[in-house]
Amino acid sequence: MNKSKIILIGNNKNLLDLICFSLQTNFRFEVIKFTNIVDLIEYMGENDDFCLIISDYALGEKQFSNTLKTFVDKKAKVPFFALGVPKKFKEKNENRDSISEFIGKTNLLEDLNIAVKKYFQVDENETPKDFCEVSFSVLTAFDGLETDLFIELPTGRYLKIYRTEDEITEEDVTKYQNKGVEDLFLHKKVSSWLLKTINKDIENIVTKIESNQEVKLEVEPPMPNIKDLKNVDEAKSEEEVIEKIEEAKEEEKKFEEINQKVDQLFKFDKKMEKEVSDKVSKTLKAVKKVPSLAKLLKKLNVSRNPDDYCKQHVNLLCKICTAICHVMEWRQEATIEKLVFVSYLHDITLSDHPHLARLQTKEDFEKVKDSLSAKEQALFLNHPEQIKELVDKMQETPADASTIILQHHENCAGTGFPYGHSSNRLLPLTAVFIIAHDLVNYIINEPNWNIKDFTLIASERYSGSNFNKVIRKLKDLKI
Repeated sequence: MNKSKIILIGNNKNLLDLICFSLQTNFRFEVIKFTNIVDLIEYMGENDDFCLIISDYALGEKQFSNTLKTFVDKKAKVPFFALGVPKKFKEKNENRDSISEFIGKTNLLEDLNIAVKKYFQVDENETPKDFCEVSFSVLTAFDGLETDLFIELPTGRYLKIYRTEDEITEEDVTKYQNKGVEDLFLHKKVSSWLLKTINKDIENIVTKIESNQEVKLEVEPPMPNIKDLKNVDEAKSEEEVIEKIEEAKEEEKKFEEINQKVDQLFKFDKKMEKEVSDKVSKTLKAVKKVPSLAKLLKKLNVSRNPDDYCKQHVNLLCKICTAICHVMEWRQEATIEKLVFVSYLHDITLSDHPHLARLQTKEDFEKVKDSLSAKEQALFLNHPEQIKELVDKMQETPADASTIILQHHENCAGTGFPYGHSSNRLLPLTAVFIIAHDLVNYIINEPNWNIKDFTLIASERYSGSNFNKVIRKLKDLKI
């Protein structure tokens, strides 16, 4: 299922924080919390990217009924879980049959966990989360808690902002919130450990939260031993934390602006966006069936470089390949699926080496060759053939996709690699992919990029009928 968001609505923010902590410790869902039904109705009116709604009856009978009616009117084909619903409502409300699960509060978190598993199958191929979101209200419920705390940067990396021995105050949390950092994160082993303590006295904890009483819990040693943290940076000072947050926000802003400009140029609408999303999902599902490729895919999904080049490159390439197909009026599902597949996999063996993924030509390679190890040189020069061999083992590889991967570093003049083929030896879709690939790198590297300048460069660089057809169509695009 592509949808991975849970809507959670209730009138008690601390209880919602606790439920969210449990869900994100046990699953990979993104949880969107609402304490206002007006905001919920507005969100549901504009979005259908959720797979589950959980509503607390403590909203009050009228508010809860309105939430349920909004769900029914939306005709969303997703489960609706109701928390703490009294027997009278179950017997009389006209929309009661639309409720998938009634969950009491005596054993709230574990019963909710069981209900979620009933409706959603856990994908064993999915990379486990290393970190879980935690609210300040959950953290402060524990006396004597000593653990590292992290924030998530827009690049996907985590930044350690508190060490085990540091004292955390609400003032500290507010300071980071003012910088746009809404959530703190714990290592998953720690959050699972804390959740066990919470579940031992969950009925009493929920009663206290709903009565606005202070909740205090004693952690039970020993604390989990956390070693070999991946995808983590550590800030040496508060100033460095703020600096890294600002850098990451700036990088995210830059990429958002790129996407907006690309969308405007290609008239990239929601229908095309869904098209790309569906094709990416199908590709990932197929890749995960091949252990050697699934392992490489996990590396791609872990940002190991502050500029996050590989992820940006792949995401933008999927979009631009799809957009060019629409411009060329090659809108067959199989064609777009093939190019999205190639976009995701063409550099998959380089996902752990973004400095190599940045190299596009033999000339680029020769300039840095002396700074590369023999292993890195071989990895770059051989990656088209190595990836072709890997995808040829997949039963679901689209026709010709492995050939496009093999040819993606060739060029019209015959000076590319691995075989030095010229334009007449390259597939028509290889021409589309090579131009799209070049356009993506031009966009990423040129802050003031425009399509007119790119087509002038491309006209000099490429020759042959298949390349010329694409360039002519790109020349017609205007922002």
